[in-house]
Amino acid sequence: MHTLSSILAAKARTDGQRTAYTFVTSATDPGVSFSYQQLHDRSLQIARVVRSMAKPGERALLLYPAGLPFIGAFFACLAAKVIAVPVSPPRRRSPAAKIAAIVGDAQPALVLTLATYMPSLHDWGLAHLPCLATDKLPEPAEPPADSPLHGEQEPDAVALLQYTSGSTGAPKGVMVSHGNLSHNSACIQAAFQLDAASVSVCWLPHYHDMGLIDGILQPLYSGFHGVLLAPETFSKRPVIWLQLIDRFSATHSGGPNSAYEQCIHRTTPQALDKLDLSSWRSAYCGAEPVRADTLEAFTHKFQPFGFQAKALYPCYGMAEATLMISGGQLGQPPTVASLVMPTRQLVACGHPRLGNELLIVDPETLSPCTPGQVGEIWTAGPSVAMGYWQKEALSREIFQATLNTGGSAAYLRTGDLGFLRDGQLYIAGRLKDLIIVHGQNHHPQDLEATIQRSHEALSADRGAAFATGFDSQEQVVVVQEVKRSHLAALPQDAIFRAMREAVAREHGVSLAEIVLIRPATLPLTSSGKIQRRLCRELYQQDDLAIVARWGN
Repeated sequence: MHTLSSILAAKARTDGQRTAYTFVTSATDPGVSFSYQQLHDRSLQIARVVRSMAKPGERALLLYPAGLPFIGAFFACLAAKVIAVPVSPPRRRSPAAKIAAIVGDAQPALVLTLATYMPSLHDWGLAHLPCLATDKLPEPAEPPADSPLHGEQEPDAVALLQYTSGSTGAPKGVMVSHGNLSHNSACIQAAFQLDAASVSVCWLPHYHDMGLIDGILQPLYSGFHGVLLAPETFSKRPVIWLQLIDRFSATHSGGPNSAYEQCIHRTTPQALDKLDLSSWRSAYCGAEPVRADTLEAFTHKFQPFGFQAKALYPCYGMAEATLMISGGQLGQPPTVASLVMPTRQLVACGHPRLGNELLIVDPETLSPCTPGQVGEIWTAGPSVAMGYWQKEALSREIFQATLNTGGSAAYLRTGDLGFLRDGQLYIAGRLKDLIIVHGQNHHPQDLEATIQRSHEALSADRGAAFATGFDSQEQVVVVQEVKRSHLAALPQDAIFRAMREAVAREHGVSLAEIVLIRPATLPLTSSGKIQRRLCRELYQQDDLAIVARWGN
């Protein structure tokens, strides 16, 4: 098995001057680039300093904004055999509590960061740790000679702690091994038919599994050019993503369902002038929920600019399985199936690859479900991570689940609900998010989709439905963002009426309370998933950016 460190060393020897990564700040910015040789030299230089500050197996907190310095520091950790812990720098509205929780859990030996962040380390609770500002290291005068630092790592050695985004609970450090990285990279390469002629564009966060594994590590693994953009740049102007795909003739790029929604609703005809998306072969949609109406609307809007429906690639994954668990057949349009009622359309997320396995299991009895029956998704294979850092009991429960039918085979319990039909996986929702009203199960994604279709003032993929207690009974509350364009003259009564009638008509559910909130204030994970549990907590604490509310 070739690890990523050995792949980088080999590419530096055989193809050193070829561009590995380019980071840009706009659609026209020429950007800054790393060749394979430059990345190899820089990572080895940092690795030697890291090795003087930490022992193999100790942890290094990687505190960087989007850009090439993070990549150099990450590969330095791999070379030094120090466990990388990528984290998000705190923002103004995001206190350092999450970093404090990660530091308390990972117990890092040092912090790798930029000089501009050094004055903030005290405020972030990191002043007690040794710190290396990697951008202050001088550029290597000459290429460093290979050394034992670049020796082959053991497949079962931990390469990084991938802290989960926390869509249903507190973040946990997933122990991802070198073997996990290599196997999942091979799965992604095979699924998307990637090779040295491919080009990717990625704006996803580097501290999240999708941005790190697919956006940064896959270009090196398959040997193609990886173009990177900061997430906040995409958030401000989603069209830049599409313009970069055109500019670099990218073949491989994607994001969560909400990213496609942003392109549908926030791109103007003027910005799309002369846009060419014909190079785009794999437009993956990899965070739940993948919505059939979104994929259809995206295709309809961008077909005139060369986009093809067969490029859409719904897939499924999670940090606990390194990244990718299942995906479809490249070049085939998405498959859509109906479940329970005709209004509920689910998009197929394909099948597992390269020795990975999928089961649908009754979460109560732990027995396999029949084909087409909804149950918890379990998976096993070389991509499944080693467990949660410092959480042995939880790791046994989640990563070593066994069926009640006997046998010693261990599976990862994903916590997601789904079913298999014709060999393809369909995602129904999160087990912990399930809403039960009068004994009937309701998936919040279904209620949210119905609500967001009920009135034009409501933002797609920006609402949370959850159950809460009213008079000792569980009833349904909805928190929903409104579009900025409708804030000045918000038709509150019409919106409330449309929401209540749509949910009652399509789901037989009466809403107990509706809370409309300002744009961009719904709590989301770094990959765009709705944090329903946190939203419920903010609702209970009366700490939402409320525009209007209605209640029984």
